[in-house]
Amino acid sequence: MIAWIHGELLDVKPDRGSIAWQTNYRQIEDFWCIGRTDGTLVSFFVPRAVLFHQGTVKQGDKGQSFAIHRSGVDAGILLAEKEDRILHKQAIDKTDFIQEICLASRIPFGSYPLVIDYGLAKGLAHEAFGHAVESDLIQESVLSEKGTLRKGLGIAGSGVDIIDGSLEGDWAYQPYSANGLRRETVAIVKDGILKQGLGDIFSGQKAGVGIIDAGRAEYFGSIPLPRMTNIRLVTAEVIPLSPSSNLKEEIRTLRTVMEREGLLEKDYHFLLLGYRGGQVSIKTGNFVFQCDGAVNLADPTLQVYQPGIFSGEILSVLESVKISLGQEKYNAIGTCGKAGQMVPSSGGGSGYILLEKNEKVKLGGSEIGR
Repeated sequence: MIAWIHGELLDVKPDRGSIAWQTNYRQIEDFWCIGRTDGTLVSFFVPRAVLFHQGTVKQGDKGQSFAIHRSGVDAGILLAEKEDRILHKQAIDKTDFIQEICLASRIPFGSYPLVIDYGLAKGLAHEAFGHAVESDLIQESVLSEKGTLRKGLGIAGSGVDIIDGSLEGDWAYQPYSANGLRRETVAIVKDGILKQGLGDIFSGQKAGVGIIDAGRAEYFGSIPLPRMTNIRLVTAEVIPLSPSSNLKEEIRTLRTVMEREGLLEKDYHFLLLGYRGGQVSIKTGNFVFQCDGAVNLADPTLQVYQPGIFSGEILSVLESVKISLGQEKYNAIGTCGKAGQMVPSSGGGSGYILLEKNEKVKLGGSEIGR
């Protein structure tokens, strides 16, 4: 089955240049049995599977890699892919997009109105806020004061939430913590106010978080540490979009709706697509992320630009978040590393999320005029 899926993928090629494909299928079955000296005994079984395509497009001396996936709980995702070919269609769309990226210009450095997709929303929520409120890291976090979480701090407008909570069937599903307590859903930010952190039985009380047990461990011999499961950036107001199976059609629809609703700015209004990792200093609150590429929604031709660095301050970026457009997507998956341990992570956003222009949030790969 995997060989057939990969074989079909080999027919997906750019108009110019070349592409190399790699296909991976991974299936994991985690069984946990946690016993405690107080008599608590819990056990749970977590199946997870992912079908993963990685493509590398080359145009002359330029090239860029990208990845797409679909996840589930078992090999049923292989049968589903053979039936509906959703990932195959995404491979065609992404190949065309990355081909354009290879030939595109760089974004002039500056502050712009932005739209981020669910992958970047997950990266922003996970790296910039999730880790900053984990109780064992509170001492060095910009979101703390005198070693405790700054609950009540306003960091966004009303209607903006960051939520961490385990979702059944999700890549990072975990019904119980590694300490044997039921995993709770936590509203880290609620209506723009910092409300809660991710604590555990060891460091939660000292950090002013309490025992909202978010302890996770890579395997039975690992020390449980506060970690996220599925973290998502959510806005109360969401404008619907007609669903599309084609990326370019979806971007055109997004632009049309934004223009109709009076949300589209003139000259530059960048849509950032894909999350390619980044860095965050929870001590200073500065973040730097990378995306697959950008589209200028203000341009009727939807001009494409090379990946631009998305950077700023975590105490400022959420102030720019107002509303979302389209369907919620919480299945951006990855692996979270901490203290030498690796655990599954996931998340997303309540659609395409709009960020107003903010002088403390920057985008671009070159200085203006260069």
